[in-house]
Amino acid sequence: MATNSEKLESFQVPGKMMNFNYVRFVCIPETYTAGADVQCSFVISEDLVVNSRDWVGLYKVGWRSSSDYFYYEWSPLPSNYVTGTEVANRVLFPGNLI
Repeated sequence: MATNSEKLESFQVPGKMMNFNYVRFVCIPETYTAGADVQCSFVISEDLVVNSRDWVGLYKVGWRSSSDYFYYEWSPLPSNYVTGTEVANRVLFPGNLI
């Protein structure tokens, strides 16, 4: 039986499987040092088209809307990006601002 998270991640449309895992965050540390820069690494799936207005936000526990971010950084366009392919990317949050 599928768990609730599995049900939310994908659903079946006749003849097609829909998957909502467009961005996968990787190398997430257990703790962060106060005042230190934080690197956020992620993999963008082949199903998502990268845009110059993409951003990654930091949210406090309990957020309810995408506009409730604490801080954000624009996501750079990956130099090796080809539409329709998976690509790794990262943003750096400056420790003195977060």
